[in-house]
Amino acid sequence: MDSNNGLDVKNELYIREIRLQCTAEDAAREELDDLKLVMVNAKDDIPVKLTRVSRTMWRYCNSDSTLFPPKGILKFIATSDANRAFGHIQKDLSKCWGDIDVSWKLEHGVEDAPALSISLQICEKGPFQAALEEVSNEIDYLASLLSSALFMPGNEPTKPDRLNEIGDKFMERFIDSQMAPDINASIHAYEQALGLLSADDQRRPTFLDDAGLAFYERNRRFGAIDDINDAISRQQLATTLLPENDEDLPYILDHLGCSLWSRFQQTGNFDDVTESIQLHRRAVAQIPDGHPNLPGWLNNLGTSLSSSFERTDNLDDLAESIQFQQQAIALTPDGDPQLPARLGNLGLSFKSRFEKTGNYDDLTESIRLHRQVVEYTPEGHPHLAGRLQNLGSSLLTRFGQTGDVSDIAQSIQLKQRAVALIPEGHPGLPAWLNSLGSSFLTRFERTRDFNDLEQSIQLRQQAVELAPSGHPHLPAWLNNLGISFSFRSQKTGSLKDLERSIQLMRQAVEVVPAGHPDLPTWLSNLGFALSSRFEQTSDLNDLEQSIELQQQAMDLTPEGHLDFPARLNNLGFLISSRFEKTNDLNDLAQSIRLQQRAVELTPQGHPRLSYWMNGLGSSLLSQFLQTQEYSTLVAATSNFRSSSMSRTGPPTIRLQAARTWAQFSHKISTSEVITAHDQVINLISLVAGMENTSKRRYEVLRDSPELSTAAAAAALSVNQPAKALEWLEEGRCIVWNQLNQLRTPVDSLRAHHPDLADQLMLLSRQLEHMQARDDRQSAVELPLRAQISLETEASHHLMLSKEREQLLATIRERPGFESFFRPRKCADLMKIVPENGVVVVINSDKSRCDALVLTAGKEEPAHVTLEKFTRERAQILAEQLREYLASHDRRSRYTDEATSNSRKPGAFKRRRAVNQLNNILRALWTDLLDPILQYLGIKNPGLDSDLPRIWWCPTGPLSFLPIHAAGIYNPEPGESKICLANYVVSSYIPNLTVLDRLRSRKADHTGKGVLLVSQPNTPSLAPIPKTNEETASVCNELTRRHIDSTLYSDGEATVARIFWSIA
Repeated sequence: MDSNNGLDVKNELYIREIRLQCTAEDAAREELDDLKLVMVNAKDDIPVKLTRVSRTMWRYCNSDSTLFPPKGILKFIATSDANRAFGHIQKDLSKCWGDIDVSWKLEHGVEDAPALSISLQICEKGPFQAALEEVSNEIDYLASLLSSALFMPGNEPTKPDRLNEIGDKFMERFIDSQMAPDINASIHAYEQALGLLSADDQRRPTFLDDAGLAFYERNRRFGAIDDINDAISRQQLATTLLPENDEDLPYILDHLGCSLWSRFQQTGNFDDVTESIQLHRRAVAQIPDGHPNLPGWLNNLGTSLSSSFERTDNLDDLAESIQFQQQAIALTPDGDPQLPARLGNLGLSFKSRFEKTGNYDDLTESIRLHRQVVEYTPEGHPHLAGRLQNLGSSLLTRFGQTGDVSDIAQSIQLKQRAVALIPEGHPGLPAWLNSLGSSFLTRFERTRDFNDLEQSIQLRQQAVELAPSGHPHLPAWLNNLGISFSFRSQKTGSLKDLERSIQLMRQAVEVVPAGHPDLPTWLSNLGFALSSRFEQTSDLNDLEQSIELQQQAMDLTPEGHLDFPARLNNLGFLISSRFEKTNDLNDLAQSIRLQQRAVELTPQGHPRLSYWMNGLGSSLLSQFLQTQEYSTLVAATSNFRSSSMSRTGPPTIRLQAARTWAQFSHKISTSEVITAHDQVINLISLVAGMENTSKRRYEVLRDSPELSTAAAAAALSVNQPAKALEWLEEGRCIVWNQLNQLRTPVDSLRAHHPDLADQLMLLSRQLEHMQARDDRQSAVELPLRAQISLETEASHHLMLSKEREQLLATIRERPGFESFFRPRKCADLMKIVPENGVVVVINSDKSRCDALVLTAGKEEPAHVTLEKFTRERAQILAEQLREYLASHDRRSRYTDEATSNSRKPGAFKRRRAVNQLNNILRALWTDLLDPILQYLGIKNPGLDSDLPRIWWCPTGPLSFLPIHAAGIYNPEPGESKICLANYVVSSYIPNLTVLDRLRSRKADHTGKGVLLVSQPNTPSLAPIPKTNEETASVCNELTRRHIDSTLYSDGEATVARIFWSIA
């Protein structure tokens, strides 16, 4: 080699890297499948060898630099076999000095050409020289060693060994740094060393293997398929140069087996993993017992067998894999740096066996091993990300079995940490993004939190976009992205999302090879997407195709497979959908047979069992509605009951089953009515557990008041007023009650168990602080570091909630505290009623309206049926009141305050007669209040004596009506003018607990009197008429009762004056 070559770099520039990129929309165009790039200079055209590293990017990066004169014109032409010269770029590089990055869009050479852009990394020195300069100062000597070795005379006998040793040192450096300059320098040194050897040199097999290992490591880090091909070609050549009994052969066989396994992971070529197993078997067979490399080679053989199982579903492969991996671990001493990796591989095999056989012990062992691995791995370790990912995946699998939300929370946290640790451009990034998206989607199925669904779509979209063309896992990622779009379509009703879902799933099914173990699942998913489109479009062809695909999926699934019950259930569900369209009873009967078998084959405790029993119950209910056979109804309600009482099913599904069970319980028995509605009320609180923020709980409880009023109506229909009161108290104001519980003093507990009281109050304060936790913006919009922080906060919230539940269970084990913080029974609630009045709870349900009259000293409430009043009547009156107030520039609570402008002058026009309000108040008096007052014996207005006190507790639309003002204000001939205020003193309460809190509250000061503040003329808003008259009337009544009062009105009501008055 000429010793002066390449030394004068001041007058030369190099292209270190070229990246060609297309848009996501153009990525699937056929002409890009054979994309070529040509660099044109004055002498000739130079083809640029491109590697497609993702769907949208091609890359050129080589240890050999491309040299060109700095004052020349740089010209590139993009071509393909299908369409020549469809893009070009020409630039003057006379001003390019020093290291720079430039990027341009290619100009179109033909119409409708794909949009391409090119990016160049230009440097004053080639990548090899740059690599030497990028190493850290502490090993600068490597650069000098390599430089001196390169300039040794070509015939120097020690030069090849010298270069190979330096390649080893850069390889060692790369294992720690994972930096491209290190591995590039290593490969360059190895290749230079190989180039100096003759074809029959005895060192050639070893040097080839060293170079192969370097290409293998670069492929692992950066994912270029050419690197793994180069590794395999060198290692295969090395094996042919050695005799069978050569002591180096087992090493090279093992290395070649690892390279072939790695290529199988990237291309899916099953021949590669088959050959990998054969090579590892040969290597293990040629190594003696006790050899230090035996544990590693046994582990590698086990890993290849496990990968073979993933393709073939052959349990013999998996059993052998676990056997070899366990042997490897048994032979690995404690403290060996390879022990965590081997434990992790065994954990993956146990997880695979669980997914095949359903043996829960295998899953438990997998999680234990992965936890151990993470504990062994320090921060900053290059494999920490992968180990976090594996533990997160095992926890996701366990969540699918137990439904424990702490597992899915941990899974997301671990996978987010893994993604944050993995460097950009890492070949494993698409798989991990997809996996994290799976965890978010799984949590969405449980919580229905739309942010989780959006996160899932974004992550899976990134995975698909980053996946290299032809990647063996791309079909799975396309299918998964389709699933996420399908869920969003169900949530939003978007047909566009559904079409996108079907397109992605079809693409996955079309490219997957026949016999792939995941094909049945993907066929099933596509079938469901088509059935969803049928629900939107009523196109029966979609439903027929959906059923056909589900049938194929079931036929491809062996009866003993874990997914077989799911296939049965899915097919049964779709056939029942066809029954709803065609009313063919044969379809309904077939659907029930399939769903019944699915339930029979599913073990108790499986989280999906609640779904399937709910579905079976729905099909049986459809059959009952057709046949009116009592036994069918009993079977349907039995399935709804079992679904709702499943401890592992999602609370939302359990609540759905309980609601249907309750709806038909009256046809079974009185006891069934009570049991079913009791389960509905219990599940309302579970759905809105304290692990959620207050905002989230309000979202999931939008229709919970209707559930409690329906339960109370059902209880009253079977003469159970005590139960009606309990359910109304428990089922209404849930979030408010939860917050109050966090603030409730625990004096009685402290008197007997002060340590438990202190723990409870600490947890309560911490939980109350977490109630206001809110994303403030969709987590999708936040950087990953912020998303991790939010998940950590949410996980802490969940942990506090679980700790509090466990502490409450401990407290309830103590004598005398069995009912501590449990929903209050009727007898206890009746003790809250004040002695100087009565409480009237008015229940408004679709089926009936009733009043519960609570009187102090009674054991249970009295029941007053309101036969003339209905919920529909209450809604009409509330709407009429809203319209009346709006026409007078006033606002009712029975409207959307966020969008209401009714206080703005002129916002509404008067549209009702003046007597409309009178009619509303008359209806309230005659149809709603008269039966209640008759029961109470209040027949005449009071005179000078104190009037009786009633605390009104209305429900539903009655909460928006002015019960206190009910009366007859425009009497007909022969009628008297009537006003409720002349009969009773009215107050409102949201529930009974309010009275209990007010009774226990002590005054903080000894001041006397009443402060009244009136503001009849708020700036920028319409005046409030009669305000001054009303406050004057109150003042007069207070004076008559010898109670001091102070009134500030309009401009007198300053902030300073009010503060002074209440201080």
